[in-house]
Formats: sequence, C-alpha cells, structure tokens
Amino acid sequence: MTQGFEANPCRPMPWLDAFAVGDPRIDAEHRALMDGCNQFCRLVAAGAATAEIMATVHRLAAAFEDHMASEEALFPAIRFPGGPRHLAEHQRLRARLTELTAHASRAQPARDLGAHANALRAQLVEHLLRYDLAYKTWVEEARG
Repeated sequence: MTQGFEANPCRPMPWLDAFAVGDPRIDAEHRALMDGCNQFCRLVAAGAATAEIMATVHRLAAAFEDHMASEEALFPAIRFPGGPRHLAEHQRLRARLTELTAHASRAQPARDLGAHANALRAQLVEHLLRYDLAYKTWVEEARG
C-alpha cells in the first residue's frame, strides 16, 4: 500500500510546472517558498534544534512578505482586476504566519510543529492554485 501525504508528512512536496504563472520573478519566488516549506517540514520531522527551526520559520516569513510585495507590485502592471481579493488573501496568509511564528517559539519539543509545518505547506499550494493562477492570463497578456 502506498503511503499518502498525510501518512508521511515529511515527504517533500514537489514544484510542478502547473504552478507557474509565467512571470520569471514570481515563479522563482514560488519555487523558493515551496523549498522553504519543505525544509521547514524536514527540520521538524528530523527533530532539529528549536533555534534552527525558528531561524527557518523567520526566513520563510520574510520570504512570504517579500513575495507578497512582489505580487502586489505586479498587479497594476498587468491590470489584474482581482487584486483586492488577492490582497485580502495575503492578509489571511500574514495572519497565519504570525500565528505560526508565535506557536513555533512556544513549541516544546519542536516536533510538535509538524501539523503546523504541514498546514503551511498545504496553504501555500492552495494559494498557488486558487489565487495565483487566477492572474496567469493577465501575465501572459501583458507579455504579449
């Protein structure tokens, strides 16, 4: 019987070409975020030191912030009409990251973060599929 994602939460979630929105900078940031989420999951599953996990969480939160700023700067350039809805989703992600950072700093042992690491990674994929691919057509049109 093949183990599913939930049975093996440490298994890396791969980047899929289907996640690409067509903007090289945004796609590179998306890949880096996926790698960061996978690293977070690996560290938690391996029982890494809390300091190492916290450093990864902080780097990941900063990368999410930088990425959201990149997307928010892109929207006017591509005349994306879904910007307000997307920005609201960014606020939800920011709240989730703030909650995760606070929980991570209190988690003892660090393994207790497994569900949070898994949920963050799943939320990234959901965001890519539900929100980011919504502006792919506008990126393609802007590129000609």
